[in-house]
Amino acid sequence: MGLLREERESPAPPPHDLNLPVPEGESAEDVPTSSPLTPGGEKAAPGFAFDVPIVRNGAVERWIDYFTGPGRDRFGDWLGRSGRYIPAFRRILREEGLPEDLAYVPLIESGYSLRARSRAGAMGPWQFMEGTARRVGLRVDHYLDERRDPLKSTRAAARY
Repeated sequence: MGLLREERESPAPPPHDLNLPVPEGESAEDVPTSSPLTPGGEKAAPGFAFDVPIVRNGAVERWIDYFTGPGRDRFGDWLGRSGRYIPAFRRILREEGLPEDLAYVPLIESGYSLRARSRAGAMGPWQFMEGTARRVGLRVDHYLDERRDPLKSTRAAARY
């Protein structure tokens, strides 16, 4: 971690306080609260469906431990912001013929922060470098930086 400098946006509750929908025919007690995957990683919990294969290994376990432990508050902030963007990101990815699960890439790239900036100068939710952003048709100048535009940068990322 520590690759991104981020100006704080509106605070979000930690993940355990989010009001997540419960799949039809189930109660909140039926939905697992730890991980959406079985220990083997081969099946999702009720209500979860993925369009990219989910692998659970030692590296993934370490990140799960981090984001459910010391990184929990940060992860909660990211999840709080994600709700603003995931539906639109999924729609754009679907329109471009890509797996909708790619809408979760900005969770780790930027925490869904439009202001995220890496040490290398990558900006926005998809962390485009300036030259790459221009090559994919995003405007980057003194007046406007479309790497920070959630819809335009998502469309550009999908076409990249």
